Amino acid sequence: MKQTIGVVNIGSCCNIFNILKALNFITASFLVVETPEDLKKVDKIILPGVGNFNNAILDLKERELLEPLAVEVKNKHTLGICLGMQILADFGYEDGKSKGLGVIPGEVKKMNCNQELPHLGWRNLNFIGQANPLFEGIGPNHEFYFMHTYEFRNDNAAIATSTYGGQKFISAIAQDNIYGLQFHPEKSRSQGIRLLVNFYNL
Repeated sequence: MKQTIGVVNIGSCCNIFNILKALNFITASFLVVETPEDLKKVDKIILPGVGNFNNAILDLKERELLEPLAVEVKNKHTLGICLGMQILADFGYEDGKSKGLGVIPGEVKKMNCNQELPHLGWRNLNFIGQANPLFEGIGPNHEFYFMHTYEFRNDNAAIATSTYGGQKFISAIAQDNIYGLQFHPEKSRSQGIRLLVNFYNL
């Protein structure tokens, strides 16, 4: 059954173009979500992410999207990407402490490492626990592209980790129907496309 993915505009810096391009490539039906009414029209949700935690939350509040989004992501398969993953948390500490969507327990803080930030580059995933359908056809030798300064902290939600400068950080989370990726599948070549196909097929 053909489904429509709602790509939520989370602010002027969220850079959704590459996500839309990737969804177009896999011939997925999608809608850019700008209003609470748009959320009702979609079957799955993607929260894209490049930008600032606090600014994204403020933008969603101003457009009266924050509370409806927190409700909808609990009822529909949702994929948060980079900043989109981070705002799933209870709190973020970028430019002060801000409340997130609060749908997956956790906090978002600056990466704990002695390497240059932001963290940019390709990293492998170290999978945790049982095989997850989101990663079907993806193995530990596949690399994904990262671009971030802050990290999600809640080991109980982690389904994959990666390493930067000898320090482990969470690279993917999951809770029920909600998934989060610290990396950018839309910038990660064929393995990233495979992951988006897997999400579309959930």
